[in-house]
Parts: sequence; structure tokens; C-alpha cells
Amino acid sequence: MTAILKSSIHCALSGMLACSAIATAQACGKNHYILDAPVTCDGALVAPLHTARHGHTATLLPDGRVLVVGGNDDNQLTDPLGYGVRSAGPDSVEIYDPAAGTWQKAAPLVQARRWHSATLLRDGRVLVAGGESNHHWVGLPGGNVEVYDPATNSWAPAAPVLHTPAYAHASATLLPDGRVLMAGGGDVNGNFVLSQLYDPLANAWVLADSPGLYRYAHSATALPDGRILLAGGVDDAFSGTSSDLADIYDPALGRFASAPFTSSDRAMHAATALADGRVLLSGGWSSWYPPDGFGEFHTLASAEVFDPAIGGWSPVNELSLKRYAHTQTLLVDGSVLAIGGTASQGAVPNLTYTTLSSIELRLGGTGASVHVGNLVRGRSYHTATRLGDGTVLIVGGVDTDGAATTTVELIGVAP
Repeated sequence: MTAILKSSIHCALSGMLACSAIATAQACGKNHYILDAPVTCDGALVAPLHTARHGHTATLLPDGRVLVVGGNDDNQLTDPLGYGVRSAGPDSVEIYDPAAGTWQKAAPLVQARRWHSATLLRDGRVLVAGGESNHHWVGLPGGNVEVYDPATNSWAPAAPVLHTPAYAHASATLLPDGRVLMAGGGDVNGNFVLSQLYDPLANAWVLADSPGLYRYAHSATALPDGRILLAGGVDDAFSGTSSDLADIYDPALGRFASAPFTSSDRAMHAATALADGRVLLSGGWSSWYPPDGFGEFHTLASAEVFDPAIGGWSPVNELSLKRYAHTQTLLVDGSVLAIGGTASQGAVPNLTYTTLSSIELRLGGTGASVHVGNLVRGRSYHTATRLGDGTVLIVGGVDTDGAATTTVELIGVAP
């Protein structure tokens, strides 16, 4: 069935017109659209990082600046989890000042790390935990955890995690009472680890209830009522098999409960809390590895929404391009931008990688996902942060040459 979609596409508000267009699209096949009006939702290069990186974190500070921590400075991507050929990531930390449009070097990490977590605490400090210091699951000594104080530009040690010295590809989510739930991740032997809770006031970790699936490369999203939704991920640390399981942590009860299965098993996908309280998942990769280790690997275009009011998933329009290791950002008007990422093809272990520059806009968060522009430099494993003026800051990542990049772009810049 054919439908006509006429919409005013706004990638950023606050009077910024360069990232907006009136588009008329005709549906022709499954979520494929032909635009007959030009769009201008493109990236624009701004001041670069001092240090190339991917697998880093980017945290919006209370004063509007963006804290970028650690990551990989590898010169070649070698697998779908974003590992490269070099063994050490940077300990460097940088802060972007949107008012000045510049980067400033900040105090370095005590422990260099990549694929870690960074969580903004209620007092404005940033908790950085877990990750890796070397190639493939070489963990951090003593379960190293650090806290950054932007007021003093300094790092202080925090209590170490309890169960393992490495939490690669884990999630760390702020709870309503100020504690942090760390879930998933892998340890130095490729095993999964127990969930833990960090209390900033006591500077202490306690073991928490664990979900029905031990996982990494999953998503963790806070729901409006304070519960945390875990979805997808990899459920076998050595084989890399993706999962369709979902769990919900209830901080009032201190327990996980199983949620309905997602429509597709997926890992390294994007997850976004929408303005109406639902959660949008898109893309990722689906994989299955038999005992011989040579299995199937598929990049996904599918998308679905979890509605906490009914406790179930519903499919929504697919992405126009299959992608994983992309970002997905909620805009001030409730629409969602999907940016960059990677598409892989072939049989394991002979995969080929295509790094994407494409930008898609999903109207209203759950509508059609339409191509609206391109980054100047294609990238994956980057970060995307919505700034106070509605623009979106795209930092680092793996570029089209397969190398970590220093380039930074803004989406929503007036011409």
C-alpha cells in the first residue's frame, strides 16, 4: 500500500534553520522513501579533539560543557565490538566548551581505559568505572574506579568494584535515589559478572540482584518510574551470540524481573528514552556462533518500542540503512536522530566493514526513519550529545579508513 508523508523535519530548534527542511516522501516498499525536496541536516566540522579516540564516553556536565574520557586510539578496527590492533588506550580527558567552540585538556585518568562507563552523579561529579586497559579483556587492576570533579578539574579514587577487575561493555545507570546500578560486562576470563550498586554518599559498592541473562554490549535505559530496562546484548562471552532477552530492575524492590522478549536478538544497538516514556531500540547486530566458532553475523535495520505502561514491545518503521555502533539522540521536538555506525557483511571470521556517514530522522520518535543528511566524515563507535541549544555534538569514533579520529562535528549549525 502506498502512502504520502508530508512533514516538516526539524533536527534542532532554537531558530537554527540549517538543519531543517520541508520534505515530501512517497513510500515505495518497506520503509523506503524517495525524497523530492532537498534536506540540509548535515554535520559541520568544528574544533577537533587533541587525541584521536573511539570507545570513549561523553558526559554533559551541569554547566553545559561536555566531558570526554578515555577510549581507544587504535589505528585499525578488527572486530564488531570495536577492538583494534594496538594494546593501550589513552588516559587523556578533554572538555568541550560550546560557548567558545573549543576543547581544553583536563586532568588525565589515573588508569587509562576504554569501553568503560561514565555516569553523572547528582552532585555534578562523574563516576567512571570498569573498562579495559589492554587488548581483549585485560582488565583494570583492583577493579579501578575514579570520580571526576569538574569544579576542581581533578580525579579521586572511589571504592573498587567488588566482583571483577574488568567491566567491559557494561552499563552504569543513575537511580532516582542517587545510587548507580552497574549491570552486565565481562571479566578478564571472558566470563560474565554480577550486578552491583554504588552509593556515592557512602563511597561503597554492594552486590545487587542479577538479571536473568548475563550480558554485555546491551542497552540500559531509565524508565519514567525509576526502573531500568536492560535489553539485548551478547549472552556468551566467547562465542559472541546475541540475545533477545530483556529484564527490568526495580530499585524499590531491589530485584530484576523478566520482560517480554525483543522482536529480534540484537547487540551493539542504540536505545533512547522517548519523550512519552517509551524506549526506542534500533539497529545493532544479530549473531549466532556454533561450536566450531564460524557462525552467522547480520547487521540490523529493524526497530521496536517498549511501552512500560503495557509492558510490551511493538515494531516500528525500520531504519533506512542497516547499522550498529551508531548513536541515537532525542531532539527537543521529540524526534530522534540516528547517526553513523557500521554495516558488516560476510561470514565469520571474514567480515567486511562499511562505515556510514548517513543521518536519519525519525519523526515523533516512532514514525518513519528518513535519510536527511550526512556527516562530513563517516564514523562509528562515536558519541553524540545534545547540547543546551539543541545542536548535537558528534565526537571521535572510527572513521572510514578504520582509524580512530580526532574529528568533531555539530548537527544543527546555522550556515
